[in-house]
Amino acid sequence: MSDAPEIIRQELKRLQDRNDYLEECHLRLVSVLEMLASSSEFQADLNLDRDNVSIFRITLKQVRRLLAFTHMGFYINSDENDFELLECDPPAKKEELEREVEARIMDGSFAWAINQTYPVMYPAGNGKHTLIMHVISTQSRIRGMFVGMITDSKSTVDVPSLNALSIILVNTAYALESAKLYAMLRDHTCNLEQKVGERTKELQIARQQAEAANWAKSVFLATMSHELRTPMNGVIGMAQLLEMTDLNEEQKEYVELLTESGKNLLSLINDILDLSKIEAGKITFEPTEFSLKDCINTIILMQKSTISQKGLSLKVNISNDIPDVVLGDRFRIKQIILNLLGNAIKFTLQGEITISVQVFERIDDSARIQISVQDTGIGISSGAMESIFKPFSQEDGSTTRKYGGTGLGLSISQTLAELMGGSISVESTQGVGSCFKVILPFSVVRKTSPQKDPAKMIDLWDGDPQRILVVEDNPVNGNFIMSLLKKVGHDAVLVENGRDCLAALELSEFDLVLMDIQMPIMNGEEALRIIRQKEQGSSRLQPVIALTAYSLRGEKDRFLRGGFDGYVSKPIDVIQFINEFKRVLDRWTCRRDR
Repeated sequence: MSDAPEIIRQELKRLQDRNDYLEECHLRLVSVLEMLASSSEFQADLNLDRDNVSIFRITLKQVRRLLAFTHMGFYINSDENDFELLECDPPAKKEELEREVEARIMDGSFAWAINQTYPVMYPAGNGKHTLIMHVISTQSRIRGMFVGMITDSKSTVDVPSLNALSIILVNTAYALESAKLYAMLRDHTCNLEQKVGERTKELQIARQQAEAANWAKSVFLATMSHELRTPMNGVIGMAQLLEMTDLNEEQKEYVELLTESGKNLLSLINDILDLSKIEAGKITFEPTEFSLKDCINTIILMQKSTISQKGLSLKVNISNDIPDVVLGDRFRIKQIILNLLGNAIKFTLQGEITISVQVFERIDDSARIQISVQDTGIGISSGAMESIFKPFSQEDGSTTRKYGGTGLGLSISQTLAELMGGSISVESTQGVGSCFKVILPFSVVRKTSPQKDPAKMIDLWDGDPQRILVVEDNPVNGNFIMSLLKKVGHDAVLVENGRDCLAALELSEFDLVLMDIQMPIMNGEEALRIIRQKEQGSSRLQPVIALTAYSLRGEKDRFLRGGFDGYVSKPIDVIQFINEFKRVLDRWTCRRDR
């Protein structure tokens, strides 16, 4: 019986220890539950930071709430599967932690822990701590390893805490993976932005270079047009004056050859300029109301002498249902038809040429009209059919040497037709002949008063003599214009530049000024601006016609918008020159009378 109190005391102690243990377990469970309950905040913190160090530091803070590690750290797994200690808490324990892990690597337990999904515990080498290792991994790859040292007095770690540690480290693993993906995406975005920026800069530079080249080309075209047309004006103009004199038959023949050669050279210049404008996308169209029948008859009249000289016969079949008046670009349409007829004449040595015009399709006030030019000429081989519409292309080199030409006409004609919504096709048999068909769209005008073709308008001056100031720096062109004006009965004065023009207008009155544009000392546009400035507040207004070799499409509108009253391009066509001369004076006479 004497042992009973001792037994009771021991039992009470055992029960007390058991109660303490259960209470400790209860507190541990409560702590784990509280930690897990706050895991949403932990997860949110992980998602806020996108670098590995920040993620590890947030994880260390969470682990401290779970277990009383004396020191712990995170090893990161590089792309080469090398583990490097990235974060250690406290930093002073880094070397000790690295020595312990190195020992575990050497005995293979580190590698074994990598392949486990739960914490692995080993006695530390110092005999005072227990080492806990836990892999940090997702389903796709191993991101690192958590290592922690806990004192032996705390080595009895409960299962809930270890399970909670696993949950924390799984979240950490996915946060590391997200950070890796985010970094890759960020780098890719930066690289993409950099590449886009570089490419954009390259495109901007290329565009600037293209614009500069295009501008240079435009300037070159304008300059070449001026420089080529200025001497051509003298050649063709003097030939036209010579035709107005008394000539014997031999002289007439020479003059006709001179005029024809000048027109051929001018046609070549126009073709080259047209091709350049087409390539630059600067071709524009100016629809006007006109008679297609009269237009074709005018073209035939222009070529009639050449057809007769070659001994060819010409047939013209114009369908009765062709509208009297249509809307289209008469100048470009005439250019196409004239090219096709000119080729037919050039490549036909004997036989006939047939021009046929018929309505291809008619819908209300819209009509597609087919114009065919058929000849009995040399024809085209099947191998050359595909290339004849290419620039500078003829059937072969011998064709160019024998018949002349540049091979630009068909290319330009096809492009013009397509830009107007039409087409050109050809059927040909070598040695038999060719038939070119062009189909063009027109709007039908319901009236019968088309504009007359310029070639049919008044060709001589029939009004009172006028006093005219000619401003021209080129001696040949100046002499030609002065001679032409005197031949039609006008009194003319010649000066060489814009400054002399202003001086002449101060000394005397003139009915009209014919103003060249490109001149030394003061050009025509500068002189005109001063003339218009002096006219402000005055009843005296001076009509001025631009007389220039700048003849690209759009130049006429530019000069008229700039204050000129009329426009005549070089080389000067006498009839067109007189017509523009009369139009401007008639308009100014009407203004003065009002």
